[in-house]
Amino acid sequence: MKRNTVPFILAMSIATLASSCSKSPSDPKEFSEEVLQTFIEGDYDAFLEMTVVDLSESQFEGILEDFVEGKILHLENKLKDANEDEKKELKKNIDELKKDLEDEIGFKISSKSLFLRNSFQDMEFEDWKETMQEVNKFEIEKLEKEIRENPREGEDYRKESLKEMKTVSFDSEEFNAWKERKNREKDRWKESFDSIVKEAKSAGINWEDVKFEYIDCDEERFAYDDADILLVFSYREKNFKIELDDCIRTNLGMLMADQPRWRGAFEEK
Repeated sequence: MKRNTVPFILAMSIATLASSCSKSPSDPKEFSEEVLQTFIEGDYDAFLEMTVVDLSESQFEGILEDFVEGKILHLENKLKDANEDEKKELKKNIDELKKDLEDEIGFKISSKSLFLRNSFQDMEFEDWKETMQEVNKFEIEKLEKEIRENPREGEDYRKESLKEMKTVSFDSEEFNAWKERKNREKDRWKESFDSIVKEAKSAGINWEDVKFEYIDCDEERFAYDDADILLVFSYREKNFKIELDDCIRTNLGMLMADQPRWRGAFEEK
């Protein structure tokens, strides 16, 4: 999978989802209302169910597949109104994406990489090591091919990156560092949730008396990419904002791929 093919983001296949994961609303407005409800109730566990952080490796594979298919459909629709130069570039991008879909091994490796970077699920050392070695081997082969097919002057950094990748030792020290990064990411998600609850209280808001108003987002974008949602709610005739970052539409409904942010009252800069 090309590095620029997939933003963090993402969609997922219902066939690969764990039964323990409940369905989130597919409609951005309903999704935002439910997210707001988790802040009202202080229910962090329910909040996490509307994020990507607890997905399995197979779920990330579904995420990737749906995203690429949506991107292809979007580009094919753009072809209808494109000029000749635009059509050439669009067809090239479509062919590359279709090639990615057909590369089953590469597709699974890309899914593993997403899983390692984004999921909160724990792994035993041996499983982690095997997965990391598999991902690293694939990335080395891909970079070697890029260097062979597109040699460029002044890009020694690619060879340096290749050298570094070939000398990586996936030992217990690296494993512990990976776990520490995962724990820091867990802390950031919890701090984000708690911060929104705290900021609202500091602004004099009683969560039990807030009212959902509306959302502001590029809803059409969800068919092929991630997008932010500005959730607007009111308290005592004053509107406040929460930014839901990098939201994606999936077969499990909408999910957040990054931490939400408190944006305060409308008059606040």
